[in-house]
Amino acid sequence: MKTYKKMSKNINVLREWTQFILVFSLLVVLLSACVQSSPTSVPGSVIDPTPRQTQTATTPSVNTEDVVIAEAKSELANKLDLTTDVPHLIKIESVQWPDSCLGVQESGIMCAMHVVDGYRILLSVNGLIYAVHSNLDGSQLVVVPNLIPEPAGISSTIDSSDLCQTFLFTENEDVKIASCNNLPEVVPFVEMIREKELRHYIDTYQSFSVALPNGFMNFLGRGDKEASDAEQRSVIAWVQLVSAETLAGRSSASEGMILSWHREGGIAGFCDDLVIYQTGAANVTSCKNGQPKDLGQIWLDKDQLTQIYQWYDHFGNFEYAPQTNAQADGMTIDLVFAGSGSTNAVDNEQQTIETFVERIYAQTMKTPQ
Repeated sequence: MKTYKKMSKNINVLREWTQFILVFSLLVVLLSACVQSSPTSVPGSVIDPTPRQTQTATTPSVNTEDVVIAEAKSELANKLDLTTDVPHLIKIESVQWPDSCLGVQESGIMCAMHVVDGYRILLSVNGLIYAVHSNLDGSQLVVVPNLIPEPAGISSTIDSSDLCQTFLFTENEDVKIASCNNLPEVVPFVEMIREKELRHYIDTYQSFSVALPNGFMNFLGRGDKEASDAEQRSVIAWVQLVSAETLAGRSSASEGMILSWHREGGIAGFCDDLVIYQTGAANVTSCKNGQPKDLGQIWLDKDQLTQIYQWYDHFGNFEYAPQTNAQADGMTIDLVFAGSGSTNAVDNEQQTIETFVERIYAQTMKTPQ
C-alpha cells in the first residue's frame, strides 16, 4: 500500500513537470515567432512606414523660343556677314507656314505644300528690319531676302551682279533708299499722290512676299483681301514706277502707262481724258476750257486687271480713232494703246478695248472720290 502511494505521488510530480515543460516550450516557440516577425531596428531610430521616393536629378528646361531667337540671330549675322553689329530682337510670333520653304518661295526652288509650325522672328540691324522664318525647334531657318517694312508698307530689293539696292516704302514716311546692308537715305515722294496709292494697297491686301527676276519684294498689308497674281503684279508695277521716279527726281505722265483715252466734242461739249497704268490705277481728268481738272481715280478689280494685262502682254502699240469722228455732233474719240506684245490688234479687237475703257470711265464717274 505504501508502495502504491509512493508511485502515485511520483506520477503526479512527473505530470506537473511534463505540464511545466510543455508550457515552457510553448512560450519559447511563441517568443521566437514574435522575434522573427519584428523588424530589426537600430536603437534610437524611427521606422517610417511610408515608401521612400527615388529622387531623380532634373535639368532645368530651356525655353524653345530662346533657342530659336539665338539661332535666328546667328543665321542673320552670317547672312549679312556681320562682324561687330549684333541683331536685336524686335518680336517673335508663332506662325503656321504653308509650305516646306517656310513661306519664302524663291525662283528655282520647289516647296512641298504642307503646314509647318514655327516662328516669325523680326530682327533689327542698324535701324533696318529683317525677318527670319523658322520651324518649331530652330533646326530650319530661312532669312527673308529683303527688308521688312514695319508696321506696314513695301520693301523691294534689286540684287544683281552690278547692283544691290533696296527701296522701302512705309506708311506715313518718306522713301528710304539703301545700298544693301547699309544705312538708308531718306528721300521724299516725287508725287504726293503716291502716299495715297500706298495706303490703298496697304488697306486692301493681306501681306505677301514675291520673288522678282532680279530681287525680292515684301508687302505688309492690313487688308482682308488675298492679292491675286494680277493684283500682286499691280503692286510690283507701282514699286517699279515709284522707284524709277524717285531715282530720277521727277515723274512722267506716260511712265508705266498701258493706255490713254481722249473724248472731245459732242452736243454736251465733252473733253475728258482717262489713263490706265500698269499699277491698276485709272485716272480721269477734264480738259474743258483748256484747264485740266482731276475728276478722280479708281482701281481696277481683279478681273479688270487680268483682262488689261492679257491685252498688254499680247498686243503691240496701236492708236484707235473710231468713225464717230464723222458724226454730226462732232465728237471724237482717240485711244492710244502702249502694249508690250508683238501681235497687231485688228479693228474689232481695238473696238473691244475702247468699249472696256468707256465702262471704266463710267465707273469712275459713279465712284465717290
